[in-house]
This record gives sequence, C-alpha cells and structure tokens, in this order.
Amino acid sequence: MHEDELTVDTLSVGAQLCQARTAMQLSMMDIAQHLKISPQQIALIEDDDFNTIGLVFSRGFVRQYARHVGMDADSLVAAMAGNLQRKTESLSIHNEEIPLGKGLSKYWLVLFIAAITLVIGIPLALYYWLSSDTVPITLSKSVATPAPVVAPVKQASTPAAPPVTPLPAESKDTAANSDASNVVAATTDIATGRMSFKFDTDSWVEIRDGSNHAVLSHLYRAGETAEISGTPPLSLVIGNAAKVSLQYNDQPVDLKPHTGVTVARVTLK
Repeated sequence: MHEDELTVDTLSVGAQLCQARTAMQLSMMDIAQHLKISPQQIALIEDDDFNTIGLVFSRGFVRQYARHVGMDADSLVAAMAGNLQRKTESLSIHNEEIPLGKGLSKYWLVLFIAAITLVIGIPLALYYWLSSDTVPITLSKSVATPAPVVAPVKQASTPAAPPVTPLPAESKDTAANSDASNVVAATTDIATGRMSFKFDTDSWVEIRDGSNHAVLSHLYRAGETAEISGTPPLSLVIGNAAKVSLQYNDQPVDLKPHTGVTVARVTLK
C-alpha cells in the first residue's frame, strides 16, 4: 500500500473532503455556493460535526460534496457512521405518593368539574349564539359592457419596388469565391484542441480555456466517454484521475505525473 493511500484511509470523512477541496484550489465559499448552503455548514462537515447539522441532512450534503470534488460518495457516506456520536440520556422516574385528606380531595374534585364545565360549556354557548344570527347577503348583478366599435382602417398602398437588375455571370462567380475564401480564413484562424475521455469510475471534470473561461464542468459516470473541443491552452482538473483515460488531438496523455492524491491538474497546449 502506498503512503498516499494509507494517509487517505486514515483520514476522517471531513478531512478527506477538505483535502480534495484544497487540491482543487476551491474555497469553502465555492463549495457552499455549489451545494446552496452556508460556509459555516461546510466548516461543520469538514470538522465531522454531523450532529449539529443532523444525520439526514449531513448524508445528503456529504454525498453532493464528494461528487463535486470527484470522490466516491457512497464510501464516504458509509464511513460517516464511525463519526456520528449519539448521546443517550438516562431518565429516572420517581413515584412518590402524597397522602391527601378527604376534604382536600373533594376540593380538587370540585375544581376539576368546574374546569370541565367551563371548557365545554363556553364554546357550546358561543356556537349557538353565533348560529342564531342571520347575516343578509346581497348579490350584485354583473352588467355586460358593449365593446367599442372600431372603424376599419384603410390600408395604404405600397409603392412598387424598383426592378432588380441581375448581375452578370462572371460577377456572381467572383462574389461567391470571395465569400468562400473569407469563411475558410475565419475558420483556420481559430485553433482548437480535441480531447477524448474514457471513464472507468465516477469522475468530476472541469476545463477552462486560455482566457480562464469555463469550457466544461461535469460529473461523468463509470463507463461513459466524452469528446470535447476547446481553444488552447486548456487547463484541466480531473477527479479520480487514475481511472480516467485521456487523448489530446489523437495522442494519449499520461495523467500520473500530474496527479496528487486523487485529482490531476494538467495544462494542454
């Protein structure tokens, strides 16, 4: 077992997520905006404080967090059971009998009957009093308003367009050749890079071009392939890079020299 794999296995769930986020150079605010939660909740997840957030919500947040940074969501959710702490409180019930005198027990019985009478009698009396009154209801008749009469508008006559003089055959061919040359020149000025991906496991891929514009940000499933084009230089961030095959302009790219723990960062020119 490699030293990197041993370190990952011994880390807690929150520490693994924090390490993957740091490797992708993402801040807590970036993760919070993607998951639609607050940065304070991201800090609680990375501190393994799942009790504060709640078990059900913590599992959902950890699953989404893991997918966003390209990690195995199912294994992290299963590992959460070792971090959850359940507090049990022991309750002791004391049965103490307090002797009551006959006079005192009769007093409480009278109070009980009086309270029941008030609780039941007052709502019944109020109901009968309200139901005895009648409230007149007036219905208003809706009067249909005739629609205003619109006078027809006479359509103005349109002057006839002047006749079009056809161009000679030689002029048409010259214009067509000029347009075709312009299209070819505009196409060849823009260089594109073609990337072919094959995924043997779930992996998150983010691609940015030379202007730092996002070309792609997507989670691919195991067994999927992808064909993507962009303007080089292209900056790639690939999760679970050991299980991803990449070709650039039909040439294989070795991701091992660019891979940290699980994430590869590579620039294609």
